[in-house]
Amino acid sequence: MSRVLIDTNAYSEMMAGDARVARYLSDSDAVLLSPIVVGELYDGFLNGSRYHENRQILQRFRAKPRTTWVPITDDTARWFADTKRGLRKRGTSIPINDVWIAASCMEHGAGLISFDSHCERIDGLRLCRPVLFDESHAALREIMRFQHFKRYHLEFEYDWDKLQFLCSAPAGSSG
Repeated sequence: MSRVLIDTNAYSEMMAGDARVARYLSDSDAVLLSPIVVGELYDGFLNGSRYHENRQILQRFRAKPRTTWVPITDDTARWFADTKRGLRKRGTSIPINDVWIAASCMEHGAGLISFDSHCERIDGLRLCRPVLFDESHAALREIMRFQHFKRYHLEFEYDWDKLQFLCSAPAGSSG
């Protein structure tokens, strides 16, 4: 059974029409929703001009049969403490809400659908990266073939590390 927890940024991208997130959700057996994510969404709704409309859309999303609310429990708090301790030992800092979200994922054995690169720093967290469609993935691999040939990219500034990261992420079908 594949379970995923949707992060705030992934929910926002899905609402903006990002088919990659929708595909991850449709391929999952259960979609988990954390109160931390919902709180971040409410904060965004309050700062926007469509508060009531956005809340209604979120309520419909929460009412879907495969969407499950996962509360913050004592077990979540223990996962949080373990995760925070591991990050501190390595001298790594990430936003505290993301530590809570990761703790919920690990407590429930779920992957995290997120675009936050700092989540990669969390040991034991399974990230579900809806990065590229097949066509984009193939084009990126083609660009990466030429990274050592300076004459092909003299006029362009590439961040080769970011391109390598994108290239290493699994491609999805463009459906």
